[in-house]
Amino acid sequence: MGQPGVPPSRASKTGPTRGAHDSLGFERLVFFSDAVFAIAITLLVIEIRLPDVHRIFDDQGLVDALVTILPGYVSYIVSFVVIGSLWLKHHDMFRMIRGYDARLLVLNLVFLLFVAFLPFPTGIVGRYHTLPIAEAFYALWVAAAGFAKLAMWKYAAHRKWLLGRGVRRDEITRATVRYATPAVVFLASVPLAWAHWLAPILAWGLAPLASMALRRRFGGDDRIPPRPSRRRR
Repeated sequence: MGQPGVPPSRASKTGPTRGAHDSLGFERLVFFSDAVFAIAITLLVIEIRLPDVHRIFDDQGLVDALVTILPGYVSYIVSFVVIGSLWLKHHDMFRMIRGYDARLLVLNLVFLLFVAFLPFPTGIVGRYHTLPIAEAFYALWVAAAGFAKLAMWKYAAHRKWLLGRGVRRDEITRATVRYATPAVVFLASVPLAWAHWLAPILAWGLAPLASMALRRRFGGDDRIPPRPSRRRR
């Protein structure tokens, strides 16, 4: 007889420690992901550096140096919001995902690869914000992270044994729209970098607004799906 939450045809392949009932493995997946997010969002501040501290001899020199790196502050705030948004959606996703398999682990690692690397393009766009290629590089990387997250969700959404029993089809549709929106916005902002350096930044600011608008349009459901009950032996 197959394991609850795992199709009978897959029960023998996944083994007793896979699927919705491997609580330790599932918690490790989530905790590891949270750790990567925490490290990435902390490393953002490292990319903010004074131009040349050896030439600062008075208060005015320090003020001038702090003003000079203003784009670095902006890129820090943008990336903090981006990583925070990715974490919130990852958290939301794993309220609906209640199991895992080897492929989901790999897809999650690919997504975390893009998250962990985000401090680097943040530093690039902070120092070279007037160069179109810097903003395009940043936007493409964030879009890639968004599409990696979407691919992970689509994989889980098409495998009911990976989802909580209370997840409905309309919830899956709404979640797909929410997860896809930021990636599409950042991808669409790439050509704007060659129009004016402020244009992509303004477009990026529309991503959370678009997500909120779509959430209101399609409705939201903050209900946490129940965990599958464990079978007593």
